[in-house]
Amino acid sequence: MKNSILQRMIYSLITVMITVPAFVFYSVYVVEGETLKKMSGINSVWGTIQAQGGLYMFGRILPVWQVILIELICAFTLACMVGGLTFKLASRVFNKL
Repeated sequence: MKNSILQRMIYSLITVMITVPAFVFYSVYVVEGETLKKMSGINSVWGTIQAQGGLYMFGRILPVWQVILIELICAFTLACMVGGLTFKLASRVFNKL
């Protein structure tokens, strides 16, 4: 079944809109949450983020919504640029089985 470029871009956009915020919150809460709480002395991760004014990215503190927006744009751009290539590589690997 052939897909048009528009269909692939819409699929990429939907995928990115779901996964990027989930990964941002996962990395902040699960991976870095205890470190953030220990550094600030505050008992909640969200309280720590509010106290410091956002998340550290690109050498400065940015609000959470800006971090998510930057990652959405980067992920969507990469998905559109190399999405077809990754499918071809995965098909080549899994067709050997």
